[in-house]
Amino acid sequence: MVELLPTLEVCDAPKGESVPVAFMLAGFPDDHSCYAKLAEGMKKTHRVVIACLPLYDQESVKEGQPDFYSWEEILFRLEATVFGCTAEGEKITLIIHDFGCPFGYHFANLHPDKVEKLVGLDIGCTNRLVLAGEGSRHRYRHVKFPAMSPPEPPEKWNKLNQAFYQLYFCMAFLVGQKVNYKAGDVLLHAFFKWAAWVGFIQSKDQPESKHARALQDVHCWMCYPYWACWSRILFQKKSHMFTHTYESQYTNPKVVGHTGLIPLSLPMPPCETLFLYGTRKRVHFHSKTFLKYLKDTPGCAGMGVDGGHWFFLDKPDFVLKIVKDFLNGVVYNWSDPVTTTPKL
Repeated sequence: MVELLPTLEVCDAPKGESVPVAFMLAGFPDDHSCYAKLAEGMKKTHRVVIACLPLYDQESVKEGQPDFYSWEEILFRLEATVFGCTAEGEKITLIIHDFGCPFGYHFANLHPDKVEKLVGLDIGCTNRLVLAGEGSRHRYRHVKFPAMSPPEPPEKWNKLNQAFYQLYFCMAFLVGQKVNYKAGDVLLHAFFKWAAWVGFIQSKDQPESKHARALQDVHCWMCYPYWACWSRILFQKKSHMFTHTYESQYTNPKVVGHTGLIPLSLPMPPCETLFLYGTRKRVHFHSKTFLKYLKDTPGCAGMGVDGGHWFFLDKPDFVLKIVKDFLNGVVYNWSDPVTTTPKL
């Protein structure tokens, strides 16, 4: 039996009434509390289920407990959790942030009949997926977003910065795993202090952005998703990295493919999608071609919010209104940064 993700459920809707489900998946290094304000604003109209990644709701790794989970294992648990807390045929609104995004985007592609709408927070999609042609051994093939005119300039420094901090997190995880967790924590905390001092994450002349978790509650063993990703990039064959051949007990039999590794890409979901991102950051996890694709796709939108990586904590009322309007069919189809509440 597949284990479930740690979850917390809140709902203030009248008992006995059928209410839609909002499933929120947190990322690194957050537990359920990061969505507290968003859930508070939605619990009167939705049954809100908040999930976090394995170990993220713990203060330490328990004796005999694994400190590493593969992407496949997390996706298996996400599937078991979603299907376990919803009725057959019941759809969800999926809200994802940070490292919840890769698993959320894949889940929405694997189960298009389960996700009605999706809200991606700060981590964008990298490509589209289309069904592979007849005779292919893969279920999907990747398709790039349509190019912009003039073409979007390459963001080499942005990608290098991403690789730098992610590999550093891998090092902290491995030191913690192979030496001891205290040593790994020292390395990880040193990075965050250095990043704040030099303005690596956001420029020092920007207003200070909020974080969902205090630094002393962030531990090196929480970096396992980064090592799960980079160990595949560095040591797996490329044919294993870019094939969408995942299947499980929940996979629609009409689209069953071969079992195997899930890709490291972040595929655009087939449902209506709202993407929000913080504009104060120096390292971004989306492209302008992705924003343009959202703008050109009916029912979808991309919007910048004045805030950091946890911009929904910087501007909770603004983000809540945008999300609730999106769920009610109101789409603000902007791809430019928005720093003030729109006139409605």
